[in-house]
Amino acid sequence: MTVDDLAVALVRSAPVGYFRLARAFRAARPSLRRYSAETRYGRLTCDIGEPGCFPLIKFGHYPHWERDEKAIDGLALGGESVIVDVGANIGAMSKIFARRAKVVHAFEPSPRALECFPYSSPFQAGQAVTLTSSCNATSTWLAASTNAPPPVTRGERGR
Repeated sequence: MTVDDLAVALVRSAPVGYFRLARAFRAARPSLRRYSAETRYGRLTCDIGEPGCFPLIKFGHYPHWERDEKAIDGLALGGESVIVDVGANIGAMSKIFARRAKVVHAFEPSPRALECFPYSSPFQAGQAVTLTSSCNATSTWLAASTNAPPPVTRGERGR
């Protein structure tokens, strides 16, 4: 067990205040800015001092996503599906969609989250995931998409 693994184990076992503990460990060990954690979504690289990574470190998944994950399982995605993940963060949702869609376009404007995304790869063989950090590229790609389905309204499923 490495020093980083020990620090993460302590953060996981802390009943309360693990946010401060994680930040203290990250300050002492810069390598914890890119800690590779096994999660329900696959291996993801996390900055243990970032609030968005705490559930991944503590629980191995995002508990507040459980309903969304079930809804995603019900979507009619196939081998020709293209997904746009705007605000991709460290790539957890991109990994979920990449299991079932042909292509995932991930856009993340935050440089801190963007640093971890490439380390969360590789995705599974045969999965195409493109990562873009520019908001302008997001607008350009969406505007250039001519085969986009109509917007999903409340209560409907995507097509």
